[in-house]
Amino acid sequence: MYTSCQRVDMGLQTHKNQLVAENREIVLTIFRAVLFLARQNLSLRGHNETSTSDNQGNFLELVHLLGIYNP
Repeated sequence: MYTSCQRVDMGLQTHKNQLVAENREIVLTIFRAVLFLARQNLSLRGHNETSTSDNQGNFLELVHLLGIYNP
């Protein structure tokens, strides 16, 4: 950054802003999943939520599904 005459703090601030924007998108997606389950009157959890379970509950399965289309 010294050779290109760029300020270090501006580069760090830009990187921080990108991380904040990504985190907001993630939280918004999770919030929409919770709202969907609430509107449908569905429970958030399942009977067996272990990582080896075939059905981990409505919330986790919905988040996994959304994660496929919204990495």
